[in-house]
Parts: sequence; structure tokens; C-alpha cells
Amino acid sequence: MGCQPASDVIWGIIEHTAHHRGALTVYSRALGRVPPMPYGD
Repeated sequence: MGCQPASDVIWGIIEHTAHHRGALTVYSRALGRVPPMPYGD
């Protein structure tokens, strides 16, 4: 395993979280639900 800059690790975590948030939104809408807005209306 190599050494990565902290900024690369943090960016990877952000991308991973965004991916899961998007997937959950799609699944919620497919079930007829309106997902809550994460940053307000």
C-alpha cells in the first residue's frame, strides 16, 4: 500500500459519500418517496 496525501484521502471520502447519497435518492424516488433536502429548501 502506498502513501497518499491527506487531501486525496479526504476527497475520496467525499466522493464515496456523494455516491451513496445519490443512490439512496434514486431508490427513494423509485419507491414514490421524496427524500429530504440535505441543505434546506
